[in-house]
Amino acid sequence: RKDSSRFPKGWDEARVQRVIDYYERIDDSTAFLDGPRNTVERWVAELSLEIVHGLRTKRLSIVDAEEDLFNLDIYQWALKRRLSREILEIFQWGMELEDVAEIAPEGMEESYRAIEDLAGKVLLKSK
Repeated sequence: RKDSSRFPKGWDEARVQRVIDYYERIDDSTAFLDGPRNTVERWVAELSLEIVHGLRTKRLSIVDAEEDLFNLDIYQWALKRRLSREILEIFQWGMELEDVAEIAPEGMEESYRAIEDLAGKVLLKSK
């Protein structure tokens, strides 16, 4: 999962390394997840944008997206951390992707845009 060939073409080495570092922090320590709220929210927003890009380009599957971020365990953790409404909505849209893909695949682009818009708001707030 940490192999750089899984990332979108055109990503520079620094961006690939940043995402790999995120995964390693999660794998190696819960300290990162206990960090300042704005840092955690920025990380969720950045990762959600990268996941949407991976889904659009078919480099990630919905199952990958669920395993990486959009799942009930992480959503419940976000609720306990009292993360922002935008972050919670990102999770809600993300956890519905599989249903949208099965029931109304024409709605996938709307879901992607909603996640991107919400993530953009989080990133603007964190500056």
